[in-house]
Amino acid sequence: MARGICTKIIDLCTKYIKITVEDTTLIQKAIADITTLDNNQKVLADVDGDGEISAFDVTLIQKYIVGGYQNTGLVGMTANI
Repeated sequence: MARGICTKIIDLCTKYIKITVEDTTLIQKAIADITTLDNNQKVLADVDGDGEISAFDVTLIQKYIVGGYQNTGLVGMTANI
């Protein structure tokens, strides 16, 4: 089974969302051009909704994972993909 953001896409189909550090690692690898995200992954990774994937998106996801933070963008919300 695929890991990272791919897992979130599968989880969305089962109505269960689990966002982990693996998601942030995958996004960081994409930002560094170590890996490539497919179109659905790009939609899910752009959690601040600015049309680009950046370290700020990673930071928002990390804040969501840790908990206790407000204003984490679209992290944890259902995506229409």
